[in-house]
Amino acid sequence: MLEQLLKNKNIVFTDPGDDTALYQGGLGLDSLDTAEFSVLLEKDFGHDPYSNGRFPRTIGDVVAYYVSNAS
Repeated sequence: MLEQLLKNKNIVFTDPGDDTALYQGGLGLDSLDTAEFSVLLEKDFGHDPYSNGRFPRTIGDVVAYYVSNAS
């Protein structure tokens, strides 16, 4: 999901690590990208950190959300 979102923004996906920032200083997602990312996560997993009141700052934060909410 994240790879396709970055590709649509013409950002080369170079296998960032868990500590890579999603926003400024990292992948550069803006508010529209974040909304799209949230929708994609919701669609694929049935829930997402943004809709649950969390605002992940790194790729690892997103992964940790799903690990801690695994069902």
